[in-house]
Amino acid sequence: MSFGDALLTIAIVAGKSLFLLSALLIFIAYALYADRKIWAAVQLRRGPNVVGPWGLLQSFADLLKFVLKEPIIPAGANKGLFLLAPLVFATLALAAWAVIPFSAGWVIADINVGVLYIFAISSLGVYGVIMGGWASNSKYAFLGTLRSAAQMVSYEVSIGFVIITVLMCAGSLNLSQIVAAQDTRLGMLGWYWLWLFPMFVVFIISAMAETNRPPFDLPEAESELVAGYMVEYSSTPYLLFMLGEYVAIITCARSGRSCSSEAGCRRSPSRPSPGCRASSGSSSRRVSSSSSWRWRRPWCRAIDTIS
Repeated sequence: MSFGDALLTIAIVAGKSLFLLSALLIFIAYALYADRKIWAAVQLRRGPNVVGPWGLLQSFADLLKFVLKEPIIPAGANKGLFLLAPLVFATLALAAWAVIPFSAGWVIADINVGVLYIFAISSLGVYGVIMGGWASNSKYAFLGTLRSAAQMVSYEVSIGFVIITVLMCAGSLNLSQIVAAQDTRLGMLGWYWLWLFPMFVVFIISAMAETNRPPFDLPEAESELVAGYMVEYSSTPYLLFMLGEYVAIITCARSGRSCSSEAGCRRSPSRPSPGCRASSGSSSRRVSSSSSWRWRRPWCRAIDTIS
């Protein structure tokens, strides 16, 4: 490969990464808006409705508020690790999207070990949580860190078993090939989530616990640990933790597509097809439906979810 070809490859990868990052940030902004609207509807409130038409710009106003505020570092905290922890957490969450396919050619790195890459990157996110809780020099933050780390590690085992089951059916570690393997003449009857429905349920429950979604939002128990490991964070560092958490939620929603076919997404690598847009809508429904669990299911105890 010549020097010019290498520069062209780097430019293409950088362009894909920038486009993906922009799309994720916009999606997260409206996912937060949907969260707040759903919670408000359940509580018979209006929710955000001031900034922009129907409150659609509320998330962008909150972003501006977080960025302009000065970060407060507690006395006695390890300043370096305190500021590094949210950056590590958000960066690792974003790095997992390098191998997630959207359509034919719509992937940054189409590697043959994509499943292992996602599993490894998502497992490293616990280090950002531990760093943030320990560096805060707060017993409440540290207790929230222990609870969150234990929950994240414990549910990785069940997710690993689900991944192994899918790999045995597809015979590949490449996410694109796993999706393509379900494109059979049987149509929907060839999708893995139908034949492996118990494992699919395990994956959904484990993914909600892994990303601290209700009813597994134990690290943010208001009556015990307030905001968990993020209790001492504010402004941009807190925003990075929230960004990493919502990126992980969307990652789980997209990873769930490995249990179904996306034949419509592979018609053209140059433009998204109706099937691809339907796939994105399915991921959006998974993200928004996880919000209503807070009001439909009882809160679980820590001993029940970790043991």
